[in-house]
Parts: sequence; C-alpha cells; structure tokens
Amino acid sequence: MTNVESSPASMLRARLASIDEERAAVHAQIAKLQDKLGQLAEARKDIAKQLKNVTYPVLAIPNEITAEIFSYYAHFMTRQDVWLQAAPFGPFPITYVCRAWRQIALNLPKIWTKIFLDNEVSPALDLIFRVWFERAGSLPLQVDASEAGANRRLCALLAAHSDQLESLSCRLPLAANSPLDALEGRLGNLRDLTLLIGAGPSASPTFLSDAPALRKVTLSFDRDTTWQPFFSCAQLTELRVHGELRTLIRLLAEMPQLEVLELPAIDYLPAPSFHFPNLRTLFCTSAHNARLQFLGSFAAPTLDDLHVQLVTADADILHSFLGRTAALHSLTLFHTPGQAWDSYSLLACVPYLRKLTLQNVAKLDADIIRTLIIHTSLLPNLCELAVVRSTVSQHGTAANLLLLEKRGKQPSHLDEAAPQSGLRRLEYRVPVLELDGLTATKVAKEFRETALRLGCEANVSLVSVVQASSDTRPAAGKLPLYSLNDVNNDT
Repeated sequence: MTNVESSPASMLRARLASIDEERAAVHAQIAKLQDKLGQLAEARKDIAKQLKNVTYPVLAIPNEITAEIFSYYAHFMTRQDVWLQAAPFGPFPITYVCRAWRQIALNLPKIWTKIFLDNEVSPALDLIFRVWFERAGSLPLQVDASEAGANRRLCALLAAHSDQLESLSCRLPLAANSPLDALEGRLGNLRDLTLLIGAGPSASPTFLSDAPALRKVTLSFDRDTTWQPFFSCAQLTELRVHGELRTLIRLLAEMPQLEVLELPAIDYLPAPSFHFPNLRTLFCTSAHNARLQFLGSFAAPTLDDLHVQLVTADADILHSFLGRTAALHSLTLFHTPGQAWDSYSLLACVPYLRKLTLQNVAKLDADIIRTLIIHTSLLPNLCELAVVRSTVSQHGTAANLLLLEKRGKQPSHLDEAAPQSGLRRLEYRVPVLELDGLTATKVAKEFRETALRLGCEANVSLVSVVQASSDTRPAAGKLPLYSLNDVNNDT
C-alpha cells in the first residue's frame, strides 16, 4: 500500500505552498519598495525644485561681464598655435557647459567673428564652420585662411561671407586656380591683410587686386625675396614686415600715407630719399648684422614713437635722423652687446622726449642713467622711464635711486604752464645680484617708497640671483639656491 505522505501529489502541493509563501514575501517587499520609491520621488521633486532655484556664483555675474570673458576665451582659442593642439576649438566648448552659458554664447555674435579655417576636409568640420559663420551674424569677420588655401568648400563658404571680411590672413604662393580666387571683386570692406610668403614662384593673386578699404598689411617672409606688391599701396596707413626683403625701402615710395611702419634693421638696397608726412610710429626691429643706413633716406617730421636697435657703426646716421624728428616723444632702445655708445650725444638729439625705454641694452642702461643724473638739463620733459633686462645687472641699484631723487621732483625753474615735468612713472625689471645681504624684495620696497615720496608711480620687479663659486661649496657670504642645511630629519 502506497504511503499518502510520500505520494507525488503531496510533494507537489508542498512545493506550491512554499512558492506561494515566497511570492507573498516578494509582493510584500515590492509593496514596501513601491512605497519607498514614492517617498524618494517626492523627495527628489522637492530637491530638484530647490536646485532649480539655486543661483550659481558664476551665473550671478552680469551677462555683459560674462560676454567679455567669453570674448577673451574665444580670441585665445582661435589662435593658430592653440588650434593645432586642441580638438575643441573656438567658442564651441562654451556651449557645452550648461544651458545658461549656451544661451549667452549663441546670442553673442562678437565671439564668433574670429575664425581660423583648417585644411582638413570632413562633413563634420564643414558643418562646424557653417554654423560658425552664421553665428557671427552680420558683424565684420577676422579670418585666418593660411591653412585653407586648397579647401574649395571652405573657400566657397568664405566667398559667401566676403562682404563681411575685415581681416584676412593667407599663405603664398598659391596653387594655380586657387579657390581663393573666388574672392575677386568681393573684398570691398577688407582693412587688414596678412601674407605669409614662402619660397617658390607664385603668380600674383588676382583676388587681392581690388581692395579699396585696405589700410594695414603685414608681410612675413621665409627668406630674402624679390617680392612685388600686387595690391594698391597708396592708401596704406600701416605696414609691418617680418623677414628680409632688401628691396623694401624702394617699395615704400608707393606708400606715402603710412602712419605705422615696422621693418627689420638690415642692409637694404640703396634708395632715394622719402618723405613720410603722417608717420607716427616706427619700429626698427632687431636683426642679425643690424644696420641703420636706411634711416638716412627717411624724413618723418611728425614721428612720435621710435623703436630702434643701436648700431655703433651707424651712430651718425641715427643722430641725424633723430635731429630731423623734433616731435619725437617716445623712444625705445635696443643695443648690440659689445658696442660702445655716447649716451650724452644720443640723448641730446631728443630734447622733447617724454618716455624712454631701455630694452636689454646691456651696460648702456647704467651709462644712460648716470648721464641723466649728471646732466639734469638733458630731457627736461622726461616723465616715463622703463629699464628692462633679461641678464644680471652688474651695477648696483643706488644709481637708480639717485635718479629718482634727481628726476622725481619738478624743477622749480620750469614754467608752471609747461607740460608736467619730472619722472612720474618708473618701470624697473631686472635680475640683480644679492649684495650685502640685501634681498631683491627689500630693494624693490625701497624703490617704491622713494617713488611714492616723490609722487612717482613705480612698477619694480627685481629677481634676486645668488652667485656661487665654481666648487661645490657656496662662496663666502652667499647662499646656494638649495642647501642640505634646509633639510631636517623630519623631511
């Protein structure tokens, strides 16, 4: 006879009962979890409402200030050197931060006006540039197309917005039938042109032949060349040249309206005398084997600001040039190390000077400062002096403090109605040797206190340099930059 307790039916009923008990327990847990989910949903809703009402400090900044910050950021991110290193470029990363920043950025056309066109071709980049141009609205555009000369799609996009082009950079030589030729006759508002001119033959770009508003041109040469301008130069007011173009002086005859001129101080091919009635600023940038002979053919009676490298061999030429610029008020001097110079004769050529900058002039700055101390009648209108050096100053700071004492007060013999005299602003940035235990901080403090007492604004930055002997031990009275005396057992 079969045992009822061990029959299959009894076993199955027991298993069903166990499953039902487990299901009931799970349903009870689900009910509890559903209650918990409901509670969490209510709590989340309340917290989300509070979060929505939170004003972040960065969002509390007025939109006008945020717009200025965005402008600086966008300007930095559209520089070529940054572009080549960073995939997220231009103003676009700003739009990814939060909804508020996105709305501000997308409604600020001015942060989209500087555009660097890449030479990479892809549908994604085409879309990015199309959006970029559209976001700029109708504002004037500054476009660097130096890397996009062969990209027909981008050049076509550029041509579509050519009436907005205010500034353009491109690279020469161009390939035959360049896509940039599509700009011909469309550059009526172009004011600023930068040309990066490499080696190799190049046909004159036709698209630049008609640019009536062009006023500023920057030329950068890889090497000496016989380049000739292919655009109208008569209306130019600013020309900046980087690299050697020995025929440049001859070309300047076509630019009588120049107000700003920057060119390297090199040995140019001889040229006739030129008269620049409107030239206000002249930069003679440093160059290897610098020469100033070209200044002999310059006449700039209204020149106000001159930056020039001192070359002893051409001292007479520079003196003569300075003598023909009675209106000169600002002079920045560079100096070739190892060359002597007569400071008194130089300063006597610029009696109306108001601002003097000595930029890495080796030992000449000490000589000029000494001359200004001894000959107080020199430069009676001098009110700004800047001394900037990257090498250690071998002379002490006492002379500079004495200069403040001598020049910081307005001489009593000057007419009160005359322009303000006496030093009013001093900039002194040089590395100095630590002497007699005086640190650069103490010396800088003394400078500022003296300047303040004399009513002079001082911007003093002195970097203390410790001189050590050639052996491993520090020289007497000197401290090394690092010493084991600074280390204890705890460190």
